Amino acid sequence: RRYVYLLPLRGASEEDTLMDVDAAVVNSLLQPLVGKRLDYTAMARDTAPGKACTCTLLVATATAVKLPPGPGSPSGVDVICIELIADRFLRRMVRILVSTLVQLAANHQETLRTTELGNMPGAWSPYEPAPADLLHLVNLCDRSLTAQL
Repeated sequence: RRYVYLLPLRGASEEDTLMDVDAAVVNSLLQPLVGKRLDYTAMARDTAPGKACTCTLLVATATAVKLPPGPGSPSGVDVICIELIADRFLRRMVRILVSTLVQLAANHQETLRTTELGNMPGAWSPYEPAPADLLHLVNLCDRSLTAQL
């Protein structure tokens, strides 16, 4: 599965604005997660006990982009585009992962060892999922294509 999360850098109000979040920092936090099979149990809040909660992120990037002008934004919108491709995703996993990494980047924790965070039970639980309306399922791919990534 491939998801893209678009986070506007400027919101409609002060509280909706991502203050001091650098896409490069979010990207650097994502990179240690790529290619590693990690247990995301803490992000699987609605998963039945005993169900496997491991996942391998195959691609994980964050970049600053400008969306083209449109209604309500004549000059376009600056966003952080977070792209995630994995062998599977858990319910709410993408939203909690995005929320956590953005908050860590905003708090200037760019040196955090994200792989350790991924394996710590409860490490993700303080973070609420990012808003669902900003998450876009881009496509589904079969296992043969996933294996090529």
